[in-house]
Amino acid sequence: IKDPDGYKLAAKRAAALGCEGKWAIHPSQIVLANDVFTPPAGEIEKAHRILAALAEAAAQGKGAAALDGRLIDAASARMANNVVKMAEAIAAKT
Repeated sequence: IKDPDGYKLAAKRAAALGCEGKWAIHPSQIVLANDVFTPPAGEIEKAHRILAALAEAAAQGKGAAALDGRLIDAASARMANNVVKMAEAIAAKT
């Protein structure tokens, strides 16, 4: 509880290993965890662009699309949805 830097370092290690969050045993740790696990604004914006591009492609009867010179498909949509939902959940709690 009295080592916020250690908690944040552990959270960063967990994020690097693919974890989507970290337990907090004290209210002061919530802000630290949210700082580490909240997707950056650029990543959230890109996720929205991916979802919009795929919605437009679906309206045209296509199952995939290109965005910024890269192929995006259902897997891209799933990852983008995860980013958007995580950002929304964290924003709703702060």
